[in-house]
Amino acid sequence: MLTRLTVLVVAAACLAQASPALAQSAPPKLKAGLWEQTTVVPGLPAPYNQTRSTFCVNDAVQQRWSALGQSGAAAAGCSPSQVRPIAGGWSFSQTCTPQGRRVVTSGTARGDFNIAYTVEAKSTGVAGAPAGFTARNRYLGACGALKPGQMSVMGMTVDMTTGRPG
Repeated sequence: MLTRLTVLVVAAACLAQASPALAQSAPPKLKAGLWEQTTVVPGLPAPYNQTRSTFCVNDAVQQRWSALGQSGAAAAGCSPSQVRPIAGGWSFSQTCTPQGRRVVTSGTARGDFNIAYTVEAKSTGVAGAPAGFTARNRYLGACGALKPGQMSVMGMTVDMTTGRPG
């Protein structure tokens, strides 16, 4: 159960991060600073069905990582995200192999990406069954204790570009 949650949280984190110009096909960039993410995973028992995390981004981090999947994802075992504009946001799809499992995540991200945005996604290949999640993200301000590229989730600090502790 915790492994499934960890994979989903990492998937949400990787897919949860904003330029408002939909005419471009490049993934959006987020406003630099601290973001809070609340991820809800239906079907998991409490307290595993909802997590809160915070993450810090700047322009340099977003050269390697994007709101809709990791830009430089090859090192993390992920294909480049397939991203396209849709009304009010973006659709995306990405394939990763965390812990040797093939996980395909696809969904939508909607919002202004400067103040708030919501990701709704479904992953297949997680513990052998489809799993969906919703990640609501909101901008909090300056990063504070977290350095750009770090995420604090479930009491751990994680490097967003690699998923490793740090």
